[in-house]
This record gives sequence, C-alpha cells and structure tokens, in this order.
Amino acid sequence: MMSFNDVFYEALEPFFKMGREKKVPMMIGLVATCVIRNSGDNWRTTLKDIVAMLEDSKDAKEFEIRLLKKYPGETIDDIDD
Repeated sequence: MMSFNDVFYEALEPFFKMGREKKVPMMIGLVATCVIRNSGDNWRTTLKDIVAMLEDSKDAKEFEIRLLKKYPGETIDDIDD
C-alpha cells in the first residue's frame, strides 16, 4: 500500500511537469504545493484548481499573481504571540 506522501507526490506530477514547462519559480511551486497540502481532505480538489489555474495562465508571472490572489495565506498579524 502506498503512503499518503507517495500518493500525494504522484498526484503532483502533472503540476510539476507543467510548472517546468512554464518556468514557474521554485518558490511559487512551493507555495502552491503548501496550499494543496494544507487543504486537508480537499487536497485533490485544490490540486485540480491550481493545475487549471496554471493551464489558463499565459505565463509563470500570471500564474503567480492568480495563485497569491486566490490563496493569500496567513500574514504576520495572524501569528499568535
């Protein structure tokens, strides 16, 4: 039986391939991967959404902007003291 990490990594392959083709910077790829991984049980849906977003983006810069607008994440203000 495959571990979750194996299943997750295998599912990310299309994103990695397309990211290489569109020359997505590594840090943006890491952000996208973290968004997918942190989406809990909905990670497959989030992956499909992000792959579709990458497909529809004309280049890596457009993808970066769209990704960060849709998934802005936490800010420093969100960190508990």
